[in-house]
Amino acid sequence: MGKRPVEVLIETRIERPRRLLEETDLPIGQIAAACGYANRLYLSRPFRAVVGTAPTTFRAQHRAEPE
Repeated sequence: MGKRPVEVLIETRIERPRRLLEETDLPIGQIAAACGYANRLYLSRPFRAVVGTAPTTFRAQHRAEPE
């Protein structure tokens, strides 16, 4: 795979907050808590490392367009 186990774990943990940011209007702090992070700041660092952008920016860029 070419990745360390901890990197795979972090990527796996970021999948749920990524989906919640795309699919819900929950505040980022609530998403962080629901996914096991102490607060939005503790979510932001690994999220940025995996996704390449901050959660707020990600949400704005990937929000589903209303039909």
